[in-house]
Amino acid sequence: MDITLTKVIQFMTGLFMPLWIIGVVVIFIYTFLAQREVFKGSKHKIFSRILVGVAMVFVLAFICCGVLQDYFANKTLNSFAAGHLDSLVIQSKSKHIEISDPAFIRELFSIIKRGQKVSAHHSQSVDRIKLILPRAGYTYSLGKDSEVKDEFWFDWVSYSGSDPNVSLIRTVRQFRSSELSAWLKQNVGNLN
Repeated sequence: MDITLTKVIQFMTGLFMPLWIIGVVVIFIYTFLAQREVFKGSKHKIFSRILVGVAMVFVLAFICCGVLQDYFANKTLNSFAAGHLDSLVIQSKSKHIEISDPAFIRELFSIIKRGQKVSAHHSQSVDRIKLILPRAGYTYSLGKDSEVKDEFWFDWVSYSGSDPNVSLIRTVRQFRSSELSAWLKQNVGNLN
């Protein structure tokens, strides 16, 4: 379901600019025709309601898809933390580690899930590593925050069959966890 919502959001994002341009043109034409008093009485109200109705449906659909995608992304993270994975590949520029121990994988995702959630702020993630889940078909990235110690960004990067030319990066969690810093140092080492 989260993949379907992602495809819908990408489609709607692609429609946003053409609909925005069409909307601006329609508003100018409508304003021009209203000044010339082409629309009288009920025609004016009907046209206004249609214009507002189409815009509201698009905006509400976009918001609902985003909220549902957040819900399903967190539900998927919870299932990974519950131990429904048997393989994980951790990849960086210089290393490639394959893990087939479900307890090890469950521990990593549990730590990510337990991390203290923080609000978004103006920084970025650095030293990103990829967490590839071959059986699930998902790829995530985990990166340290560029400014705040022990803060991480956990992003959903792709899914099986996704177009590599289309950027999917969706932040699932931005959180603080000294536990994750220690865990990565102990179990993974310096990846970059």
